[in-house]
Amino acid sequence: VTGAAKGVDTTGNATATITPASGEMLVAITAEYGASVNNGTVSDNLASAGWTKVISDVETTSGGIGIAIWYLANASPSITTVTFTHSTSAVYNTIVVHRVSGVSTSTPFTSGEATTAKSAGATTLATGNISNATANSIYFAGVVNGSGNNPCTLTINSTGTTGTWNLYNSTNSQELNAALNMPLSVPNIIVSSTASRGHGWTFESSLRCA
Repeated sequence: VTGAAKGVDTTGNATATITPASGEMLVAITAEYGASVNNGTVSDNLASAGWTKVISDVETTSGGIGIAIWYLANASPSITTVTFTHSTSAVYNTIVVHRVSGVSTSTPFTSGEATTAKSAGATTLATGNISNATANSIYFAGVVNGSGNNPCTLTINSTGTTGTWNLYNSTNSQELNAALNMPLSVPNIIVSSTASRGHGWTFESSLRCA
């Protein structure tokens, strides 16, 4: 992982400023709250073809709170911004984008290697375990939490975690102001062999989380 950027918006689309090196992959995790969540899109300033949604999940108890993982293989070094166009009527939108080098420029992601979880009123949440088919791999995980607190406590490596995950950047790999924005935590772990991995978080409180 070579870089991270974050964008937040309370009513409009969230944009992260990031400039990839040639051949890098971009991994974007988006979070939103409101009606009709889960129909948003990710794009960049070049309108690059190839942005792919890996997986998404929505917790709809007492409203809608959603999260999705996207990637763009072989990103152009001329990309300067990545924008999450939020779902219809959604507010409180966040995007976190990581740059990844050394991956396949054509097929960096193996289909099916993703999992989701959601809950209402929980103080812990875990992704569940998945296995990587390619020995040398990077796992990314993301959580969105509707606590409304500032700072929102999103403690990584909690119950359900396999291995030790890290935040690439404590500022740009997470958003902790849940009073003003949609909180989001995006840790990652690098492995050198096929393994079953999962990640869990602990919250100080939660209305709902995904």
